[in-house]
Amino acid sequence: METMETANRRRPSSLQWWPVLIASLALFGWPISSSSRWQVAASSPFTLEGSLNSYAQLRKWNAALNGTLQLEFRSTQPSGLLIYTDDGGKFDFFELKLVEGALRLRYNLGAGAQILTVGRNLSDGHWHNVTMKRNGDQTALTVDHVTVTRASRGKEFNFGNLVTNSAVYVGGLPAWYGAELTRLALPSVLFEPRYRGDLRNVIYSDAVGQHPRQQEILESQGVRVSQFDMCVQHDPCQHGGICINTDTGPVCECRNLDYDGPFCEKAKQPPETTLRGHEYFFYDMAQSGGEPIVSSSDEVSLYFKTRQATGMLFYTGDGEDYLALTLRDGAVTLNINLGSGKLDVQIRPPRVRFDDNQWHRVNIHRKAQEISGPESLCHLVMTVDGIHSERWTTAGTFSMLSSSRLFVGGADPASSLPGLRTRNDFIGCLRKVEFTADSLRLDILELARTGNKLLSVAGRPDWMCQAVEVADPITFTTPDTVLMLPSWEAMKTGSMSFKIRTNEPNGLLLYNNGAPHAQGDYFAVELVNGHVYLHLDLGSGSVKVKATSRRIDDGTWHEITISRNGKSGRATVDGASTDFVTPGDSYQLELDGSLMVGGIGMVVDNAAIPSGLWSATLRHGYVGCMRDLVINGNAVDLAAFARQQDSGAIRPACHVLPPQCESQPCMNGGTCTEGWNRFLCDCSSTSFNGPTCGKDAATLSFDGNQHFRVAFDSPSRSEAEDWRLRFRTPKPSGLLLTTIGDSHSHGRVELDLEGGRLRFTQFAVDRPKTWFIGQGLNDNQWHQVSISRRGGSIRMTIDDEPPVQGELTGRQATLETRALLVGSNLKREEIGSGSTTSMIAPSGQPNFVGQIQQLYFNGVYLIDMARSGQLGTSANVTAKFGAREQSIHHPVNFKSKHTYVGLPQLKAYSSTNIYFQFKTLEPKGVILYNAGKGQDFIGIELVNGHIHYAVNLGDGPIRIRDNLRNSLNDNRWHSVTIGRPGPRQHTLMVDDSISTVISQGHNENLDLNGILYLGGVRKDMYNFLPRQMQSRHGFEGCLASLDLNGESPDTTLDALVPSPLVVPGCEGEVSNTLLRSYSPRIAFMF
Repeated sequence: METMETANRRRPSSLQWWPVLIASLALFGWPISSSSRWQVAASSPFTLEGSLNSYAQLRKWNAALNGTLQLEFRSTQPSGLLIYTDDGGKFDFFELKLVEGALRLRYNLGAGAQILTVGRNLSDGHWHNVTMKRNGDQTALTVDHVTVTRASRGKEFNFGNLVTNSAVYVGGLPAWYGAELTRLALPSVLFEPRYRGDLRNVIYSDAVGQHPRQQEILESQGVRVSQFDMCVQHDPCQHGGICINTDTGPVCECRNLDYDGPFCEKAKQPPETTLRGHEYFFYDMAQSGGEPIVSSSDEVSLYFKTRQATGMLFYTGDGEDYLALTLRDGAVTLNINLGSGKLDVQIRPPRVRFDDNQWHRVNIHRKAQEISGPESLCHLVMTVDGIHSERWTTAGTFSMLSSSRLFVGGADPASSLPGLRTRNDFIGCLRKVEFTADSLRLDILELARTGNKLLSVAGRPDWMCQAVEVADPITFTTPDTVLMLPSWEAMKTGSMSFKIRTNEPNGLLLYNNGAPHAQGDYFAVELVNGHVYLHLDLGSGSVKVKATSRRIDDGTWHEITISRNGKSGRATVDGASTDFVTPGDSYQLELDGSLMVGGIGMVVDNAAIPSGLWSATLRHGYVGCMRDLVINGNAVDLAAFARQQDSGAIRPACHVLPPQCESQPCMNGGTCTEGWNRFLCDCSSTSFNGPTCGKDAATLSFDGNQHFRVAFDSPSRSEAEDWRLRFRTPKPSGLLLTTIGDSHSHGRVELDLEGGRLRFTQFAVDRPKTWFIGQGLNDNQWHQVSISRRGGSIRMTIDDEPPVQGELTGRQATLETRALLVGSNLKREEIGSGSTTSMIAPSGQPNFVGQIQQLYFNGVYLIDMARSGQLGTSANVTAKFGAREQSIHHPVNFKSKHTYVGLPQLKAYSSTNIYFQFKTLEPKGVILYNAGKGQDFIGIELVNGHIHYAVNLGDGPIRIRDNLRNSLNDNRWHSVTIGRPGPRQHTLMVDDSISTVISQGHNENLDLNGILYLGGVRKDMYNFLPRQMQSRHGFEGCLASLDLNGESPDTTLDALVPSPLVVPGCEGEVSNTLLRSYSPRIAFMF
């Protein structure tokens, strides 16, 4: 038996006589070139080879209002383009093609396309007569004496303009149209299969007033002069390749195969791409002015691989008609509407999900079959992996799918796509995405990869399937979040690149401090006012590089790349580069500790923060998405690090949620602004604070002899500060606040009232600078003050007045703050033993008389923290706190001690701030519990009428009990505040009573994991709770005003595990059972 190898060796010998034939034809004067400009009468038969570039160009057709075009054809191929001509790319066109053995005429005279279909089995190898005839609004197609006529819509029926109309093309179009699709009224014609067969007697009028005449070929490629059929004698094409006879020998067409090479003998990798949630491919014929693709039989085929449960795979449609293929909750879903009712179907096999990071193939085939008149049957088959298959048949007045726009992998969020049930872009890999419409076939990824003008590409997809883990983006959901990575090894050289997506203007992206022996080495990247800044210090001086010329806080992906070699480096954002050189003599970057991503976590040593790193000083953590982190050429799996750390505040994927402010979450006059998938409430003009302005702000009253002092463990040195406070006073003068530093080498600030005006003084190194704002502020009404400094620029506002801008001249002072004094100048001995006389110079202003609240300094509400005991001994308060008002909001009623709700994991990795209010008659019950990794957990419960708080950071549990004398199960509202102001300091404040415990361990992070249980836990969990938790049932009563580390979840709407026994409101909270368990006197109080 002859082997494949010997067959391949013999194959060239079977073609050895072909060059002799070609030479003989040339002797007789035959033009042999593949592209010719010779005239041949179209009355005699000519043959089009049907290769990818074959066509014949004839003169323009004077179709006018009553033009006629005739031809005869003979072919054995069921599909192929016969005739195309248009008005130069505007509206009008005629397209005549074979579709599965039938002849189809599609035309447009400016008011919408029409379709005529005649005949069947016309690819029988016999000659067939065709006539296209126009008569005003009537157009007729006749094939072998069978005629179909259709009327055009509109009022104008002239076919374009003979001067600007295109030529008549037979069998295909020239290749140059590929670069100029806008010159085609029907761009999809370029992707139709070429006609392979014979034609003759092409007759039409090509000039005004001229009778129809035989046409000649003006230009061609692939028009054969020989009738030798090499493919019949020997077909060299393998793997299903199509053998095409040409005058230079047989050619194998490998299109639509997974093979290429001269004989389709080489396996090729089908096109693949990785999409990360913001890249997609699309065309929109409506925008480009082209006619849509229409088909009665169509097919969608693609492979996908993902871990994402929901995402858009494929969408096409026109107007209200659509075909949408999506992944929804791990199932493959198809939604289709062609004008005669909707069909929504899904393939969801039992115990099978398709978001398992394995390759899956989806195939959809639709075929319309006319029944009678306008009625048609639509047969639809969807198959996944060749195993899971569903079939549907529907009847209606439809037959054609119209595709004026197509999206693969996602779409512009602003675009309106009827029938699309999910707007999540696909995250994962796609392979071999094909759309077949009758005879037309589009390989979407290949067209996009090769830059075909039909397809547009949004974003920057990778043309390979990357490890999905590495490609997974993550989302930083709160500004207190930090992801810890290994230190950046970049002593002499290094590179780093990543992508971010946010609409928030400020945030620390990356920070790595120097080794202990280094001279101030550090590296950082931050976002300030929407611009990217790079910071680098090699120990001999820092450089701060503004790497953007336009803001990038626009909600789209942006790529940041940093590289350095010694003292030189480059920062690139979205392709725009900025070069830099570090000062001094050092060439080495000596870093130590973790590379912190998204923030710096809990600040222990203020002095360690570089003064020029504004986002760190202001505690502006990054909130937004990040992906594709590559360090020194190695991809970093951000998602894996996030899962390992599992702070609860770093989530996988990158979704865009609807606007958050539409629900009006800010209460008591607070102002809502949109953040990244979150709302931000500005409470500065109110007497409330908290995430929704629902918690009463602590107020200090000063009588002229009282003060509020905060001493910091280590001084902060900053070039940027934010100050905010509210005050009211009847006095025209008085000191509001002043800062204290260690020496005159750094500046300080002072804020006071002078003659009813607000005066702000910046004591810079050179000389003080003073600004005044407002007047008549001693009216005993509340006034709000906001002061921001960024380097040498200062911005001040009072109430709703226009802001005052200021500039510091001379040397810009670095503000050193070791302590903050409010309301009074202290004597030296009152400041503390570590003070020097140079720390503060008396202003000569009288002490303040009045009230102050909402005192904010660089991310911290100082008065509120002092009120809840979270400043500990750092705060010295002789002023009087105002009476706490009970402001209750969003109450919920736990009607049974045997129920609970489950919320997303508590975000308390590096800090803890919990606030809620409760009232109950029950003495015991679990209020809150979140388990963690290893021994870590956090729990709050009522035990014998008192609040108990237990927590374990993994190095031993601690337990705190309130120190109130009376029990709290008195059916009155009580407030609870829990904080962790330092790594090992824990505070519990119940009403106005504060308890503080210092843990003896060394761990600083709380590694929680899983659901946050509120009001109780599952029944089977009670026996396995940490022994520090004593309750064996849940909480029965009311909870309100929930604040979990700056978030205020809705315990009913946001519950992952809801309960019908947990309802909004707190009416009728005391059940009859509870009433019977207490004395009649207590019951009478209700």
